[in-house]
Amino acid sequence: MTHLMRVLVATLLCASSTAVAMAGTSYKISCQNEKCGFKGAVDFGGGFKFEQITGYCTQCRKFVYLQWPREEKGKDSPKTKPKPIGLIWDATAGHTRELYVCPHCKKAFFPILSEKELRFCPNCGQESLKLQMRLLYD
Repeated sequence: MTHLMRVLVATLLCASSTAVAMAGTSYKISCQNEKCGFKGAVDFGGGFKFEQITGYCTQCRKFVYLQWPREEKGKDSPKTKPKPIGLIWDATAGHTRELYVCPHCKKAFFPILSEKELRFCPNCGQESLKLQMRLLYD
């Protein structure tokens, strides 16, 4: 059995168990605009040992992630959640949102809080993204 098959079987077994909670989900994304052709992958949520912020950096033109260890009882975490560099008012949501520094280019990026927010293609700007769940991870 290949490694991918083992991962897939383990994922399906865990997903079918009601007592197991997965921390993260990976999605395959594609733009449905025929003139665009954008394709990629994006992950939401952390894992068993880490937490994560997902965003899209317009400077790097890719999805970016900030990760840090989850706190373990009785242990000091060597790294904590990154501090935002600022707050902006999101008029479409009616509240303030945090801005973070891209780990690659050091420009600001806006976190994407869940897959439900991913509707518009970062390449063409059309409301044409299709998401397909690829993997549950922990």
